[in-house]
Amino acid sequence: MATPTSARTRAKKAPKAPARPKLTDDELEQIKQLHSEGKGRNEIAETLGRAAATITSACKKLGLAFDESQTVEATAARVAQMKAKRIDLAEQLLDDALKIRERLWSPHHYYEKGPDSLVPVTLPLPPLRDTRDGYGALQIALKGHMELVSESTDTGIEGKRSVLANLISGIKSAVAEDRANGGEAPDMSLAANDGDVADPITNASAGEESPS
Repeated sequence: MATPTSARTRAKKAPKAPARPKLTDDELEQIKQLHSEGKGRNEIAETLGRAAATITSACKKLGLAFDESQTVEATAARVAQMKAKRIDLAEQLLDDALKIRERLWSPHHYYEKGPDSLVPVTLPLPPLRDTRDGYGALQIALKGHMELVSESTDTGIEGKRSVLANLISGIKSAVAEDRANGGEAPDMSLAANDGDVADPITNASAGEESPS
């Protein structure tokens, strides 16, 4: 049985991982060149096969700083590319769903074992079990399609607020233009009976009982 002392001795004798060689002059020149081309830290590290921390340290010594605006633009470009890929994938999933449905309503060909050989058999439609499995696959394809479309088109709460703000601004501009031309501004109030809001269904204001 090995003693703690012998275990520590083996640990001390275990070879250490070889340290990565320092950056060569050629690599430093490459860093300068790639940096001047607007390449980001991670991109330079990937090109040279070095760690990002190594590139960061080298750039500090070389007096090179990374433009954060370039990083933002590069990130925006990657996001746009991913969005385009999601849209392409959504179209492919929709095509898959259509192909699956077409197959569910097409003749079904298979083989049965005959006395001497396999006998081809054709049914007007697939068996119920295959149809059930097919509609399960169809549902999965459609769900993936809808999720990808939603992710690619949803502008989020801020986008919706922006659309609403533009709509309100447009209405105000139209009202101001009507007034400037001497026209009567439309009544955009929903108030009725001294400020009570009218019910759009019963046409009764708040506080009033709707007719039974």
